[in-house]
Amino acid sequence: MRRVIAAAFPAGGCSRGRRWASAFLGSMAIMTSAQDNVPASLFPLWDRSLGGRSGFGYKDNVLLSHSHPERSTFFSTGLEASVFRLAEDGTLLNFFFTADNNHYFSVSKVDDEWLVLGQVQLKKPFATDWEATFALDYFFQNQVLDVSATETNLSAIEVEGHNIQFTPALRRNFGEAGWLEISVPVARRIFREPLDSFWEAGPKLAFGHPYGRKSEWIVSYSFIDRPYDSRTETTSTGAAIPGTDLEFQQHKFEAASWHYWDEARRWRTVTKLSYRLNEDSGSGYFDYGKFQLSEQIRFRAKPWELLAEVRFGHYFYDTQTVSATDLSRRELSELIWHLRAEYQFHKWMKAYADFEHERNFSNQRLGRYAVNTVSAGVILEF
Repeated sequence: MRRVIAAAFPAGGCSRGRRWASAFLGSMAIMTSAQDNVPASLFPLWDRSLGGRSGFGYKDNVLLSHSHPERSTFFSTGLEASVFRLAEDGTLLNFFFTADNNHYFSVSKVDDEWLVLGQVQLKKPFATDWEATFALDYFFQNQVLDVSATETNLSAIEVEGHNIQFTPALRRNFGEAGWLEISVPVARRIFREPLDSFWEAGPKLAFGHPYGRKSEWIVSYSFIDRPYDSRTETTSTGAAIPGTDLEFQQHKFEAASWHYWDEARRWRTVTKLSYRLNEDSGSGYFDYGKFQLSEQIRFRAKPWELLAEVRFGHYFYDTQTVSATDLSRRELSELIWHLRAEYQFHKWMKAYADFEHERNFSNQRLGRYAVNTVSAGVILEF
C-alpha cells in the first residue's frame, strides 16, 4: 500500500520515502561509526556533500486505480545535500536536504509528484556515557496515495501536505552492552482538503545492542496521541457524528536488526518486524492492528551495489465491515518488492536501474490494485 514516511502520514511510508529515510539513517550511522573508531581531531571541522540525479521511467498505474489504470512514462530529477560538523568533544551538527520530482507525460489528473525532506540535527555528548539529541525535520509531499487505512475514502487521492517535527532525545550508553534512549517527538501535519490536519506527540523508548562486525539490533516501543483539527468521530458504519472531535491513540512495537555477514561488510541484511495498534476516540470504526515484516539484502563491492527488498503488511480491523450487505470484517494486505542496481563509473558518477512492484490485497473491491515502476538514470556526487 502506497504510504509516506511514517513520521509524516498516519499509516506508514511510501517506498521512495522509506528509501530516503534509510539513506539518511545510514549516513548518520556511518558518521557515528567513524566517530567511534577515529580520533575526532582527525576529522575536518566541516564536511559537506552534494549530489544530483536524473533519469527516465515508466509506471503502469500512476493513480493507484483498482480498474482502468493510467500508464505513463516519467522524467525524474533529484537533489541531495548534507553538511556536518564534528567537534573534538564529539558534538555533531548535521544538515540534510533531499528533493525529488517525477514529471508524468500522459496522466489525466497528475503532472508532477514532489517529495522534499530537510533535517537539522544536533548531538551533544555529556557526563561520560550520556548523549542528548535535538532534531528538527520538515517534509513536503505532493503525490497520489492510498489513504484508505485511516480514512473513509477507499480510493487513492492526490495528497499535499507540510509536516514539521521536533524530536528531543536522551541516550545512555552502556559500552558493549548497548544503549537506552528515550525521545518525545512532537509533530504538526498540515494537509490540503479532503484530508484533515492534526498534531502528533508521544514518547518512544528504544534499546540497542551492537555486536559482531558493527552489526546492531534494536527494540522499541512508542505511544502516539493524534488529535485532529476538525475531523469528527464516526458511527460503526463510518457515518460522521456532528459535534464530536476525532482522536487516535497508537501503540507501536518494533524490532530491527542490521547484520553484516563478512569482515569487509560487503553483505548486509536488514530485518524489521513491527506491530501497530490504532484506537480511535469514537465507535472504534478506525480501530486496527497492523503487522509488518520486511527483509532487505544489500551487496556492496566497488563498482557495484545491489539491493533486494521485500515488505509485507496486514491490517486487522475490529469494527469495519466490507460493506452494508457484507458484514465480514474488512481485511487489507500490502506486498512490495524492490530491486536496485548501481554501477560506479567514476568517483563522482553512478548509473542506476530500479524496479518496484506494489500490490494491495483486500476483501473490498476498491482496495485492490497493483502497480509496477521501472526507472534508470545517473547519479552525480560531489
